[in-house]
Amino acid sequence: MDALFANLEHAFLTGEPLDDAIGAYFQHANATPAERAAMLGRLDSLLCARTCAARPQSIGRCGAIGLLAGALVEISEESVGESFPMGVFDLLLTELQSIPSDPEVAEEFEFSEGYYVLERAAMAYLARSATRRASLPQRDALRQNLRRYGERYGFFGKMLHVLDDEPFLVLDAENRRGFRLRTFGIADNFQLHALLREALTAGAIPASQAIPGDPFPAEASAVLHGPSSADLSLGSDWQLSTWRGLGTKDTEKIDTSAWIWNEGFPAEIPLCAPLGVRVILIHVGGIHRSWHPHRIFEAMDGRVVVDAILEPEDVDAALAALL
Repeated sequence: MDALFANLEHAFLTGEPLDDAIGAYFQHANATPAERAAMLGRLDSLLCARTCAARPQSIGRCGAIGLLAGALVEISEESVGESFPMGVFDLLLTELQSIPSDPEVAEEFEFSEGYYVLERAAMAYLARSATRRASLPQRDALRQNLRRYGERYGFFGKMLHVLDDEPFLVLDAENRRGFRLRTFGIADNFQLHALLREALTAGAIPASQAIPGDPFPAEASAVLHGPSSADLSLGSDWQLSTWRGLGTKDTEKIDTSAWIWNEGFPAEIPLCAPLGVRVILIHVGGIHRSWHPHRIFEAMDGRVVVDAILEPEDVDAALAALL
């Protein structure tokens, strides 16, 4: 492995073509887990040395090293990924900080392909561990610098905003149904909506305590909880809104600023100060929507865990606290 790394380092720092050296390095990845971890760790030294070379390495060449790291993570056990080069995130932050501060100029700004390659590597790493997502040192700074709509709602932006072990209170005011639950690894509100529907309709829980709605077909579970090639479309007539949507039973008259849009992500659902938790209101019989439920990040298993089913009087009390 020493010789393979030396060849890779030489090619990287001197500006020679990288493909052959990267290919040879990756072919050694069938080694032991300890060796794969060492292979990953060594890549960080290349990214950290990019500006020390006689000719600083371009973001495109750094992206090639990052992509190699992501590929090693994808074929390795989870513990191996802990050696992932943090230099990938430092480079992403540097690129994000280069976005012009002038909104009009920023509108025309485009990242190079190397930036997006680094994003792919970063997501391969983060998708495989809630611990990694929570402990990422650059997470807050990266979030703050995802200033443009397309970046905030892009794949990397959604990954950085994933909530894990996050408590929610879900209330169906019309039917006096309520639940305390936690979410894990949910990338966007399409996935959240589908997992809520799966968890809170009859079949998953007793009909007398469920929120009205037809259960999803059995094959939907394979799509929601794992890689699947099934061409499946899910439908729902639920309208989700934040706690600020309380006050009318007519979906068409709800201020759309309170709607929880499927295109968004769970971290945008506001904390409700009176209850100290994020609140989701469900109105049954709203606009019917349908979508394909394939997971954005196949390696990240989104889950909804129901901790408690509320009694009707507890639902009334929670709703009263919101008024």
